[in-house]
Amino acid sequence: MSAAKSAAEILPIAIDDLLRARTVESSRIEFKASWDGKTPSGTGAQIVRTICAFANDFQNLNGGYIIVGVAAPDGTAQLPPIGVDPGEIETIQKRIRQWCERIDPVYQPVLAPEVVDGRHILVIWAPGSRERPHRAPEELTGGERHYYIRLGGDTVQAEKK
Repeated sequence: MSAAKSAAEILPIAIDDLLRARTVESSRIEFKASWDGKTPSGTGAQIVRTICAFANDFQNLNGGYIIVGVAAPDGTAQLPPIGVDPGEIETIQKRIRQWCERIDPVYQPVLAPEVVDGRHILVIWAPGSRERPHRAPEELTGGERHYYIRLGGDTVQAEKK
């Protein structure tokens, strides 16, 4: 009987390739140094909008990755990672899953906790969706839903034409 797959086997790319290959923040990677899921417009809201943008996959690049616990002030991952409190990883995953229920139509990314240089991080893989386009609320408490896309390294609201 085989053991359960590790998080590394879940992702289609090696974590080292995302972090150490001098990957510059682009339309496919978003780094978040910390987690703030308590304020309506904090990191949690930003992550949900970026998940929505990756699911919409405007450029047909098969979505992208959000890496929580890694700073990247110039677009390049700073190592060792800052990390996330290992006691909060499960709570963060639950919150992300709950908040993704607010994406219309509902979309769930792949969540892969990892340990890099002895520090815990969370990799969120949001492949392009077959159900697109998706809309997400501006804030976690609700509000109007918008379509989001990635333009370069930014998550932006898609304009209506």
